[in-house]
Amino acid sequence: MTTPLIRPRTWAFAALFAFLLVAGTSCAAATEFVEENQGTQIDLSGLEDIDFNSPNFTVPDIVAPSIEINITEAPDFPEIRFPEAVIINLPEITSPEITVFETPDETIYTIEGQVLFDFDRADLRPEALTKMHEILAAIESRDYNGTVEVAGHTDSVGTAEYNHDLSVRRATGVALWFRERLPAEQDVQAVGYGESQPIAPNNHPDGSPDEVGQTQNRRVEIIVSR
Repeated sequence: MTTPLIRPRTWAFAALFAFLLVAGTSCAAATEFVEENQGTQIDLSGLEDIDFNSPNFTVPDIVAPSIEINITEAPDFPEIRFPEAVIINLPEITSPEITVFETPDETIYTIEGQVLFDFDRADLRPEALTKMHEILAAIESRDYNGTVEVAGHTDSVGTAEYNHDLSVRRATGVALWFRERLPAEQDVQAVGYGESQPIAPNNHPDGSPDEVGQTQNRRVEIIVSR
């Protein structure tokens, strides 16, 4: 895979930002605050032995020091992540926790975060493996040899910086699982979006937590392009 980079999406970058340089024993990273988070793409090579739950783990450890990490708080209104997507049924997908969407260019497998991970952890729960194998079977049964992007998302509980790191760790762990099982020539990527792309409100209009919306926002998307 090529050197990781911030992948441009259809949303425009905002001009307002703050730049913070953090020095560490393992590496240094530039953290850029922007209005719209474009995600942080991770190079998966050489990460198999990293403990993503280690208290010493930091996201800059798995990106090149020159890569800027975009972090932003969740917007007031949810984004329409895939406006052309329609829900489809696939015979391989039997778990109700997995929803499959399709656009003209890609298939999106969305799975609830609490199904995959325990609270505040990034390693896959044993019970999650059945769901992962369903998605793998669906990918393998179709002639889609494009990029497999694993996108991690969180709710807005906690700081934007922490949620970004958690989404990167979780997306990377899932992407490594697929990397071990898909053909070597198929490109597998991990992208952490943190809380920046909700699909449901995180709070009620009065400011109280919307637990249903937060549950929907804690998710992983496996996006397979044709």
